Amino acid sequence: MAKHNDKQQRLVNDAAKSLLANIRFMSIDNPIRLIVVTSTIPNEGKSFVAINLAQAIASSGKTCLIVEADLRKRTLAAAMGIHPEHGIYTVLSGSDLKDVAVATPQRNLYFLDAEPQIPNPPDLLSSRRYVRFLETAVNSFDYVVIDTPSVRRSLQITPTRRFSSCARTSRKRSSSRVRTTSSRRRVPMWQASS
Repeated sequence: MAKHNDKQQRLVNDAAKSLLANIRFMSIDNPIRLIVVTSTIPNEGKSFVAINLAQAIASSGKTCLIVEADLRKRTLAAAMGIHPEHGIYTVLSGSDLKDVAVATPQRNLYFLDAEPQIPNPPDLLSSRRYVRFLETAVNSFDYVVIDTPSVRRSLQITPTRRFSSCARTSRKRSSSRVRTTSSRRRVPMWQASS
């Protein structure tokens, strides 16, 4: 059984490295450093993709901050086994990002959680402070990976889209696929899914 799990993990790692290579390739002249991961509906595996992509970035020697931005259905802390005391709300309230983001056991990988029961997540994620946070994060880390709510469940990602590319996960029958779309081309989310 352990041999089977090792093989599956290697396949996942290779897929994440391939996704990272594709993101880098599509942005040779103007590197994408902020990556938003979302899905069309809940439970398509976006958090799984976000974590594995962030780990692939960190293993390549680049610093990476993974951010929990699905403020109503937080999953990253449990999936990563890291439960920080403070998170994104603390940063948006004025604390320094470097003091709140926590180092993970993996070298070069940092995590910014979201506190539970944040009031009015859409207002928070469309605020000027959130935009300033994104600018600070991109200037502080080589890459920033943001795990957002599914598009169908919430349209909270609008300000994030200004700065990022989007890796959208979707399932078609039993297979999975990931598609990246550079927001620099100003492709609306609903057009990226075609």
